[in-house]
Amino acid sequence: MRTSKLAWPVAPVLVALALAAAPATPEEGNPMPAIEEIAVTPEGAKATHLSLSRDGNLVAYRRVGSMEKGLWIFDRKTGEHRPLVADSEEKAYFAPTFSPDGKAIAFLVGEPVVPPSYTSVGVLTIADRTRLDFPGSAFSWSPTSKRIAIANRESGELGVGSLKTGKVTEIAPIAPGWDPLEPPAMAWSPDGESIAYAVTLPEQGSQGIRCALVDKKELTRVFDYQAKRASIYLFWSPDGRLGWHAVLPGDKPTSEICALDASGKPETLYHSDLVDAAGRPAWSPDGATIALVRTPKYHKHLSYGPSDVWAIDVATKQLRPLTAVEDAAGDLSWSADGKTLVLSGGNRLRCIKP
Repeated sequence: MRTSKLAWPVAPVLVALALAAAPATPEEGNPMPAIEEIAVTPEGAKATHLSLSRDGNLVAYRRVGSMEKGLWIFDRKTGEHRPLVADSEEKAYFAPTFSPDGKAIAFLVGEPVVPPSYTSVGVLTIADRTRLDFPGSAFSWSPTSKRIAIANRESGELGVGSLKTGKVTEIAPIAPGWDPLEPPAMAWSPDGESIAYAVTLPEQGSQGIRCALVDKKELTRVFDYQAKRASIYLFWSPDGRLGWHAVLPGDKPTSEICALDASGKPETLYHSDLVDAAGRPAWSPDGATIALVRTPKYHKHLSYGPSDVWAIDVATKQLRPLTAVEDAAGDLSWSADGKTLVLSGGNRLRCIKP
């Protein structure tokens, strides 16, 4: 496979990252943004792995704790719960995720064991219930919803599945280092041209970041970490700036959020001496803010303390709190207009108005 440069020059391997300035202390008495609580609690069961449709009306989720385990949809307008795919003795279904256009739901298929071992990626069209299945263990939707990136742990390949043909085209070799319980370390760029993903470097046992140009099948090295078993979560700004959240293990674990600057070098936007509980960042549509879940206080009986949603001003690297609930673990996503930040965790959605 050929290699080529992205829009940014390739960052040299093992670059030393400069720490960001210390976060600003929020002023006393500042009012918290308004929060709308949405509970998805089926009678006699629990809801997990929540995904909100783009229009905010539907919630896809995994139902557990009852005889009707599997994937369901909750209609916020009617209060109705509708089944999508039911678990069987051989297979269970996880991580339902709406396509950007809201017309389909992708999900992981695995054995009904703990932890699950994912064997394929399913895509279900909501209107007619047609379904495609691709071999793989992780996925990421394309911005157009017409294709889906598929990572296959068994074959060591990153490919692109076409919803029109049902076929997968290989675009890059990979050596995934994902734990089955971790989020897929893979993200499709907003312009549809690149897929960023994390790899394990076999000779070092450490983690790195690569970027594949989808249609040209060209591969670029972005950054390599020295820390072994670093956990990396990738995300993009609306204008195509690649960012990532990394948890670096060791005697003194740390957590940081970085992004490539205009010259293609990693810039540290946030650094913490604590491992964040669920720091999965989300870049606002205007590119000015990154929301994250962080744990500013350490709890001696836990590996982390109470968590809340905070916002980073990208230009100044200053922090401000958006919630004071102290149990904000979950996934973050922005509405298209940037007016609402959605936190999904457990059986509950929180819609925050920053």
